[in-house]
Amino acid sequence: MEIELVKKEFDLLCLLVRNHGIVLTYDQIFERVWGEEYIGGGKDIVWNQIRRVRDKIQVDPALPHFIKTVHGVGYSFDPRYKVA
Repeated sequence: MEIELVKKEFDLLCLLVRNHGIVLTYDQIFERVWGEEYIGGGKDIVWNQIRRVRDKIQVDPALPHFIKTVHGVGYSFDPRYKVA
């Protein structure tokens, strides 16, 4: 199956996959994907990008697979992760 990702979506997914099993904070993700220091509103930007990636890589984005939310901290990638 082939999916289309825009550059930032691809960069975000690659970052998470390269660091699988590690929880990356919102500011770490923002700084590494956008190349800027984390600023107010950055959390929303990261959240929106995660949502877009989930919409494209999952059958049902309401039941996350692969990208785990660590509430109040950030996200991690786990190919075995699945919300039941």
